Amino acid sequence: MIMVRPGRRSVSIPRDREVPRGTLRGIIHDAGLTVDEFIALFKG
Repeated sequence: MIMVRPGRRSVSIPRDREVPRGTLRGIIHDAGLTVDEFIALFKG
């Protein structure tokens, strides 16, 4: 699945329950985040 919002980056969202580490890092990078920023957002 690819999430697209006008004026923002497109991000692919895997449908699998488990995502390989490299794939997740790539998605985080494509979203314009660092791993630390992603973790902070994920934890809320």
